[in-house]
Amino acid sequence: MRRASAEAHADAAWVDDRLTGEPRPHRKPPRPAASLQIAKVLLVLAACWFVGVQDLIFAAFTTVRCGEGAGPVAAGSNVTCVVSTSRLSSEADLSITQLGLAGPIAMLSSTSHTHTISFATGPAGRAGVRVSHAVFWTSAMVDVAAGPAAPGHVEVSCSPPSVPLGKEVRCAVTPRDRWGSAAEVVRPEGAPPGYFAVSKVGGARELAVHDSYVAFVAAEAGRAGVAVTLGGVRAESVVDVLPAAGPGAGAR
Repeated sequence: MRRASAEAHADAAWVDDRLTGEPRPHRKPPRPAASLQIAKVLLVLAACWFVGVQDLIFAAFTTVRCGEGAGPVAAGSNVTCVVSTSRLSSEADLSITQLGLAGPIAMLSSTSHTHTISFATGPAGRAGVRVSHAVFWTSAMVDVAAGPAAPGHVEVSCSPPSVPLGKEVRCAVTPRDRWGSAAEVVRPEGAPPGYFAVSKVGGARELAVHDSYVAFVAAEAGRAGVAVTLGGVRAESVVDVLPAAGPGAGAR
């Protein structure tokens, strides 16, 4: 009897939810507006990434060329360079700097994706520019030849500093241009014949002028040397000439 009563009580306690008439709670689906907003942000990020990569690729096509010919340029002249970028490049992070012995850079003209610049030259050697665009860079160089020897820019050095009487002495003569580079002497049009001249000083005799040096014989005791005149400016170098020893020299 107790078991039957318990089962009857359990059957009476169970109620089917579908018969109560009360709606069961359901989970709300995600709002479409939030998903759309996230998609827009992702799309913008992807577009920015694509544009950045695209511009980086276009930067690799940037070029520069300097000078009109393959030969060297004269010291003191200006060199023109043309910088070209891709037509699809934004030219972000584009910079130009000097290389070697190039002087200050000046902008001559700038149009869409084409920039014309120039730089001054000075000492003989190599000079040019470096163009950096994003992570890429390119460069162009020219050879600079020394200019003509300038007045007041000649070095004369005789050695050794002292020689015995009758000894031959050699003197190095180095003309230089206005920037200090070793140079050739070029007589300007209309300059007098003595624009470049070598003469004896003191007891120097038998002067001989060679391509890279001047020689003389120390014929008199005292001082002897050479003087070089370039464009009216004189430079000289002398050595001490020791007198000849007498018949009794060195005897006690």
